[in-house]
Amino acid sequence: MTKLHRRFGPINNQLLKFLNKAGNNAFNFRYEQWESIQKCQAQLIHWAPDTLDFEKDTILSLTNSRSQIDRILTDESEGIAPPLFQPQEPRRYASPDHTNVDFGAGNGVKRLRKAIAANAVLALADFEETVQTHLENWVSQRNHSDNTAPCASLAKYFQVYSDAASKLYELNVEEWSIMLLTLFELWMAIDRLAIAQLPSLRDYDPEVSPALIEPLLLRTFKSTQRGICIMNYCRMRAKRAMRGSVFSDVSSENSFGVRYFRASPHLQRIESNIVQTAQSERSATIRDLLTKRKLYEDLMLKAGEHPFRLPS
Repeated sequence: MTKLHRRFGPINNQLLKFLNKAGNNAFNFRYEQWESIQKCQAQLIHWAPDTLDFEKDTILSLTNSRSQIDRILTDESEGIAPPLFQPQEPRRYASPDHTNVDFGAGNGVKRLRKAIAANAVLALADFEETVQTHLENWVSQRNHSDNTAPCASLAKYFQVYSDAASKLYELNVEEWSIMLLTLFELWMAIDRLAIAQLPSLRDYDPEVSPALIEPLLLRTFKSTQRGICIMNYCRMRAKRAMRGSVFSDVSSENSFGVRYFRASPHLQRIESNIVQTAQSERSATIRDLLTKRKLYEDLMLKAGEHPFRLPS
């Protein structure tokens, strides 16, 4: 009543009486129910052990099981050989002790493809567990390398896993969320390796918003922590990005292409070679044009020296 009075002002007396009456009726109804429950629980259960017949109540007749019991007691099943069980377990993507974990290209990607072809559910679960447990350590060991192979190999894993998981998890929201979480972790690993080779990438937007991770339906605490880690990484990258998008088509001092070219002596040498080759070809073409023009003029002079005659 106080809340209604504060928000809407004085309350009509008839409405107030109606509300009080309805509240009292509800209270009395619930109170009577509780009293009835208490009375029922307060009654003592009748206990008369002298009236019990333990022998009759504990002996089972099993009138319909006599034939089965007699067969077992006479050991008629002795000559029956158990069926031969030879399980055909496919080779898993990851060994139980994860000694064969390697995100490098080559045999790893081929092994993942074969495992998916044999048992997609088990292979994808193994790969997700491998990414969750070992990807961070693998990236840390290669985070200071100038080799571009780790990025390329992770991109292949990204494609193979995405193609298989998107088909298998299409109708399962929880599994779809695990797939997206795994793909985001692979993307984050690729981004870290790329920045280690090209530090200027830190100045550009990662194009991945933390809002993409928030709707994921994650079942475990560890998966939630992984999602939070990815969100924090995206926020950190976006905060550092002061030069716009790396995919911008506008050529300016801040565009990634211009900055990358100016920081690459190799590309500058290639440009110099291209310019020199173009200039040489242009000069050769001009010389050829002048030679042919001189030949044309000479031929025209010679032709002018002979009168034109119509055929008879």
